[in-house]
Amino acid sequence: MPNTNVRVGRAGEYIAAGIITTLADVDVNIVTQPHYDLLAHFEDFDLKIQVKASGKVQTNPRTCSYPHFNYKTSRGVKPHKALDPGRYDIACFIALPYRLAMFRMSKDVVTTTTKIKTELFSAEAERDSWFACMEQIRKR
Repeated sequence: MPNTNVRVGRAGEYIAAGIITTLADVDVNIVTQPHYDLLAHFEDFDLKIQVKASGKVQTNPRTCSYPHFNYKTSRGVKPHKALDPGRYDIACFIALPYRLAMFRMSKDVVTTTTKIKTELFSAEAERDSWFACMEQIRKR
């Protein structure tokens, strides 16, 4: 049986594929690639989507003053290297307990760890963040 991190990641990929499919008329495939997890065909674009999933809310006041989901947005072991924005188009952050996503363009994911406040996850934010990314993709 895979370890917990693998299961959380795999669940995130399936949830992300389902969310993207329902937000737009998009074919989504889960792929085994080192720099992205989903390949979505949108209009005339093949989008490479990196999925990051978090399975629990972080609430330790010594490390952060607000409840949040924590995402490792890096590759490798120490020293961690930030994800290469040239290798994927969109980052999809999944909050597993909520079954909700937040989307960001790869160029906007610049740190090795990303924290997102729990209060920022909603169905409206999910939809708005997807369409904001699609608007930027169209402008390329």
